[in-house]
Amino acid sequence: MLPRGYAFLPNSRKRYGIDVFGSRLLARRVITLAGRDAVRLFYDDSKFRRAGVMPRAVRKTLTGEDATGSP
Repeated sequence: MLPRGYAFLPNSRKRYGIDVFGSRLLARRVITLAGRDAVRLFYDDSKFRRAGVMPRAVRKTLTGEDATGSP
């Protein structure tokens, strides 16, 4: 995934004709999602736990130490 850069996801979706597939990123298994149904699934709070998942260094520099990510 990393050597191919940002084009990896759209190129893979196009090549295989699918919106969901598994891969590896930094030696960890990941699932990639794309499309409208994927967006609905990803933002469904009953399916994913988001609290406490962002590393402190990212939280501190990107969003501020006490940011919740909620509107």
